[in-house]
Amino acid sequence: MIDFYVIYKPGDAASEEYLRECQLSASYYGINTIPVSGVYDRIPERLAEEALFLQTHRPTVIDDQLKQGSFLSKYYMWQKCVELNRPIGILEYDAVFVRPLPEHVLEIFDDYLNLDIQRHYYDEKVDGYFESVLTPAEFEVRDFLYHGKCRKPEYIASLKYIFRSTIRGAHAVIIKPHAAQELIDAAKKDGILPGDLMPSLRYIKLQYTVPALACINPRMWATRFEQSHTLNSRVDNK
Repeated sequence: MIDFYVIYKPGDAASEEYLRECQLSASYYGINTIPVSGVYDRIPERLAEEALFLQTHRPTVIDDQLKQGSFLSKYYMWQKCVELNRPIGILEYDAVFVRPLPEHVLEIFDDYLNLDIQRHYYDEKVDGYFESVLTPAEFEVRDFLYHGKCRKPEYIASLKYIFRSTIRGAHAVIIKPHAAQELIDAAKKDGILPGDLMPSLRYIKLQYTVPALACINPRMWATRFEQSHTLNSRVDNK
């Protein structure tokens, strides 16, 4: 039905161990996975090759090669989606599936579907959606809506708008080709942000599943909180 590309670091024992668990969870639900190497080297050169630059309004959110490598890992997957001209799933190696994909999943969202709106919040109520995510009446896809008051055009590029118009965490998503192209074009036009902040309501429609279909591997909860798959000192500065 759909291929899920799993971003990991070849040769890294921990990454490869979590990758195996990710693939095992996917195979349990009949989901096909394809491991792909993340970006951990030649980061300045890769950015230059793609004519990419950092967003200037708050560069500290993407000011080191760890975050930039994380972005590039997703960026190359967006390119793959456009190249294949079909929807693809994108996983980080420490994601695991906890529920099957609906057979009609590609028909029930428009651009970008996040499979884990809970992200790291498994032990507390956050933003009022905790109970409904865990105990919904039935499966559904919901629109992610911008929350806050700064909707005026002059605020669109502000960090406050960005944080309120994105779904934090991108360890388990599905994206369609037209949305992938929008994000590629946006990165070249406006500059890059971390891989989970670039997909925002500024560019594409964001939706999520209720309940969550995937989560972060429970063994990662203690070490992963608010970190990206590349933020574990795993960049090779070559």
